[in-house]
Amino acid sequence: MQSMQDFHAPLDSFELLQINGEDSGKFLQGQLTCDLDGFASGSCQLGAACNNKGRVYANFRLIKLGDDFFLSMQPGVLEIAMQTLQKYIPFYKAQMNDASHRFKRFGLTGNKATELLKTIFPALPEKNRTAIVGGNIIINLSDNLPRYELWLEDSNNADIQARIETLPRREKSAWDILDLEAGILLIEDGDTSLYTPEELNLDLAGFISFNKGCYTGQEIVARMYFRGKANKRLFLASFEADTPEENHTLYDAAGNALGSIFNVRSLNDKSQIGLVILKTNTVLGESFRLGKKETDSSVVLSPFSHVA
Repeated sequence: MQSMQDFHAPLDSFELLQINGEDSGKFLQGQLTCDLDGFASGSCQLGAACNNKGRVYANFRLIKLGDDFFLSMQPGVLEIAMQTLQKYIPFYKAQMNDASHRFKRFGLTGNKATELLKTIFPALPEKNRTAIVGGNIIINLSDNLPRYELWLEDSNNADIQARIETLPRREKSAWDILDLEAGILLIEDGDTSLYTPEELNLDLAGFISFNKGCYTGQEIVARMYFRGKANKRLFLASFEADTPEENHTLYDAAGNALGSIFNVRSLNDKSQIGLVILKTNTVLGESFRLGKKETDSSVVLSPFSHVA
C-alpha cells in the first residue's frame, strides 16, 4: 500500500454537478441513497444514485454550500448523471448545471499539508465539514490520515497556489489510491449501471441510508440489504507488472475465470492495485493470477471495506 506522505494533487478532472433551487433538497432526497434530512450547509458526505433496477449509475462526494448542492464524481460520470436526473427534475423547482470549471481544485494530504492549511485558514473544519474564507472552500476528508480538498476561486489566489506547490506534487491517481485505501470507491464512466451498491461495498462505506424514505431503486437496494447476506462483495487486488496488463481477468489455481479487475492504479513502476467483485465465500489465501500460466502475474486479494 501507499505509505503516508505529504503531497498535493490537482483535482480539476473530478466533475462537479451543481443543483440548486427551492426544491433542490426535496428533489435529491427522492433520487439519492444518502439521507439529506438535516443535511446542513457546510456538510460533506458520500452518496450514490441508482436506476430503477437498483444499479449504481453514479456515486460521489456530496457537499452543501448555502442552498447549493455539489456532487463531485469521477470524469465521464457527470453526463450520465445529468441525463438520468433530467427525467425527474422538471417536476421540481430546481436546476442543475455542470460546475466543473467554477473552482481550481486541489487535494492535500499529510501532516505538513495540515500545517500549511493552517496558515491559509483561521481554523480547519472538522471531518466531513467545510469552511469558507474569501470565497475559497476547504473540505476535511480525513480518514486514516489527514486529507483535505481545497477549492479556489479563479481570481487573486496566486499566493495560495504558490504555497500549495511547496508540497510535492502527485497526480490525481495518487489521490484515488488514498480513497481505495480508505475503502471508498468512486465509480468511473465504464462502471455505471453495472453493479448493485452491495457489490461495490457502498453500504459498508457509508454511501447508503437504510432509514430514509423512498428514492429511485430503493426497494431493490433495501430488499438486498435486509435479506441479510450479500452474495458478492468488492475485494482489493494487488499485483506486480513491469508493463500495464492488457488482460485483467482474474483466475484461480484451477484456471477458472473469477472476474475482471477494474479501477487499476499504479503504486510505483511495478506494483499495481485494483478492485474485483467476487463471491463472498472466496478463500483469499488461495492462489490467484491474471492468467492461467505459472509465469503470469500473481494476485494478492484482501478485503475492501471502509475505515471508519
